[in-house]
Amino acid sequence: MTTVFRIETPDGKGICFYNSKVCDAYHKKCHDENESSATEWPGQEFQAIYRTCALHQNFAFASLEALKMWFPQTVGRADMKAEGAMIVEYDVNDILSNGSQVIFNKHKAVRGNTRDLETLEVVNG
Repeated sequence: MTTVFRIETPDGKGICFYNSKVCDAYHKKCHDENESSATEWPGQEFQAIYRTCALHQNFAFASLEALKMWFPQTVGRADMKAEGAMIVEYDVNDILSNGSQVIFNKHKAVRGNTRDLETLEVVNG
């Protein structure tokens, strides 16, 4: 099993789904969200992956380091936390990865610890 790290709201929704207020909170404060890696899927057509993701899969990060590369500023992550976001660990068997971002089936994953988005420390586990 592999552990992946997903930023989501308490209702289990991803934070950037349809330009959420959680992502907006980070961007307004920091202006450096690194979404360019979303298109770096070797051998894959991103729109096809996105359509599959919308139907069956969810985005997450391969490591806490990758999450921090995407959202590097603590102050921005604190604002996301204030909007209700947290890091949820999932143990998964199958992922599609570009090295930093992953796509996985949340319904087949095992939910693990939650982490504070600002400090990245385990909160519940």
